[in-house]
Amino acid sequence: MSRDYKQFYAILKTTGMEKEEAVMIATEGRTESLRAMTDVEYSDMISKLQVQKSSGKSWAPKPGDMQRKKMISIARQMNWHLSTNRPIQDKGIQMIMYRLDGWCLAQKFKKSLMQHTEQELNVLVSIFEEKVFKSYLKDLNK
Repeated sequence: MSRDYKQFYAILKTTGMEKEEAVMIATEGRTESLRAMTDVEYSDMISKLQVQKSSGKSWAPKPGDMQRKKMISIARQMNWHLSTNRPIQDKGIQMIMYRLDGWCLAQKFKKSLMQHTEQELNVLVSIFEEKVFKSYLKDLNK
């Protein structure tokens, strides 16, 4: 399948979304790279963006988007993007998502990061900031 990236960026411009956001949504957090998308994911994403463009509705992030981004940012500060002998080879957002999903599954709600409600994410962000991140900072000072 030949991909028309010019068409993608033209449609994307009308939605007000960033490329990374659109790709992360289309791949359910697997990647933020257009080239890493499968042809099916890319085709579905283009179709959904075209429907959104023709309906005139502006894009709105999924509830809890800010909390997820905050957790990803904290995880990046803690170097969770670096490999820890896990099966994922890419040392970027995929590694962070893999590790955050593992952490979230170990918490009381037992769901991956993208499956949590906004209220659950508020609790998780608090725990992540107050316990995990503070513990990481404390260990750095030793």
